[in-house]
Amino acid sequence: MRKYFVLIAMVCGMLVSCTPDPTLPTVTTNLVEQITDTSAFCTGEIIDDGNADITAKGFCWSTNQNPTLEDNYTTEITRKSPAVNYFASNIYGLTESTEYYLRAFATNSVGTAYGDAIKFATLEASPETPETPEDPETPEDPETPENNYEYVDLGLPSGVKWASYNVGATASYEWGSYYSWGEIATKEEYSINNCTSYTKDLGDISANPEYDVAAAEWGGNWRMPKLEDMYELVTQCDWIWDVVNGVGGFNVVSKENGNHIFLPASGFMNANASAASGGETTTALDQGVWGYYWTSTPYNEEIEGGTNTNKRACFLTFSSAGYMTDQGLRFNGFTIRPVMD
Repeated sequence: MRKYFVLIAMVCGMLVSCTPDPTLPTVTTNLVEQITDTSAFCTGEIIDDGNADITAKGFCWSTNQNPTLEDNYTTEITRKSPAVNYFASNIYGLTESTEYYLRAFATNSVGTAYGDAIKFATLEASPETPETPEDPETPEDPETPENNYEYVDLGLPSGVKWASYNVGATASYEWGSYYSWGEIATKEEYSINNCTSYTKDLGDISANPEYDVAAAEWGGNWRMPKLEDMYELVTQCDWIWDVVNGVGGFNVVSKENGNHIFLPASGFMNANASAASGGETTTALDQGVWGYYWTSTPYNEEIEGGTNTNKRACFLTFSSAGYMTDQGLRFNGFTIRPVMD
């Protein structure tokens, strides 16, 4: 009996010792782009949380080569999210024609870790600055409705027109309905267990009414935007954070003709994330703070290297701090902003 007791004690000791102690997190500074004379857009990624909750993350910058929290910095919201490892921010108050160094940072119970510094230079001041639309609640010059749904011509190189509001909405500032990627019906809960497209080998679903809810619900020439359509919207428009009818979101203003659409920060639905945050599993999270919009494009090795498990798809995400395209699990309930050619 003594032998068994000693053996059990040794096993228990080994199990306890296998629990790693918290360490500093590992964070990377991904990029700095959209640089103007006074601002820039940056993204970062938490590679490892160091076996402890991340309590703060963001970016610090300075004219010195190794900026810290003693210098200028911005802190991002730490939240339960389908894209928790990635974060982004617009930084403001920069001086024109000046070289800066910027680093991402992340903090846990052990301390603060920094990513590598990226060097960038602001532009010379320009007399031309984008203007906020006078009436953000109503898109400028909405065209004749397609199948009774209004669209706006942003003068994009592709000729793609964007809808004035989301699927399930009747105004630009309404959230609309939430859909898992590749599904055309809403649900009470959004989870892996009830997602019909999860692990299904699908190509781009744009304009396929079996999987594209914009095509299925709106008909005509309406479809979900492809990833390339989202890229075009990001690069060919100015993004101005605003609050419309009490709802936070972005006025997306064409650089070509000044027309605009409003994308509300509609949040997302995820039964597991809702339960983890103490909320109802049928309730949307982050409404008015974060926006998540599906594209029709699956995430696979043609976009980035790696094994295609058919579990993820590409989407646009944003908050008042910035905007970016990303990829996430298909069962998440995101909103849809249709387009037409």
